[in-house]
Amino acid sequence: MEINIIAVGKIKENYLVDAINEYKKRLEKFCDMNIIEISEYKINIENNSYVEIAKQNEGEKILDILENKNGYNIAMAIDG
Repeated sequence: MEINIIAVGKIKENYLVDAINEYKKRLEKFCDMNIIEISEYKINIENNSYVEIAKQNEGEKILDILENKNGYNIAMAIDG
């Protein structure tokens, strides 16, 4: 089994990188886990229309990746 996690933006926080590495180590006996990071669309947060454009562009990048993958797709909440 293969698990691919698509993350928008670079995972910078050390505690998250450490947690990801720990989960990878625990899961390696059962599956291959990959983190695919796509670049964030830079916006001016004060203008709400740019937020929607950013979501659209990032969504298109995610869909491009998903077209090349088989299996189930599970979307996570934007709020985390």
